[in-house]
Amino acid sequence: VRVMGMQWTAALIVGMQGLPHLAVTRWWTTKGVFATKLRETEEDLLRICVRKGGPLLVHVFDRGYASGPWLQVLATYRARFVMRWIKNHLFLTTSGEAKKLWQIGQGKRYLAHKEIRDTKTGEKMPCHLWWTAVRHSSSGEQLYLVKARVKQGVMYLITNEPVKTEVQAWEVFFA
Repeated sequence: VRVMGMQWTAALIVGMQGLPHLAVTRWWTTKGVFATKLRETEEDLLRICVRKGGPLLVHVFDRGYASGPWLQVLATYRARFVMRWIKNHLFLTTSGEAKKLWQIGQGKRYLAHKEIRDTKTGEKMPCHLWWTAVRHSSSGEQLYLVKARVKQGVMYLITNEPVKTEVQAWEVFFA
């Protein structure tokens, strides 16, 4: 159903097993008396999810959320999160040097290796992980970068979950 001028935003709860569940949903618009912004609606949904699920939930976001202001929102609600980040954004290394994500750890050996199965094709493929602590200029919170190389591509995952061991890095990757 399409309602002109109306948008729909929702949050799902999913796990490694079982069916996904619709956690919360909102209709919103950018027009008229009830006009609102997408980020306000998203923040409202996040607040509801954090209030209901608290520390049990790990919020997973794609690159559309990768920004300093969204990191501040997540810090405000003390939400646990994993977010796929854009490789050209700047982060601060442990030594305080500002670098683009793809430059952090460049030339270093991957720390963990595993064969994983592609969920679409069933094909086995090698996956390699490397991780380190980082900071973002708009967030005082300690963050962690998990760099994952799969099928000749690299994913940059930013999380506020501690990543100091191989087990923790795999947990972030599989989130």
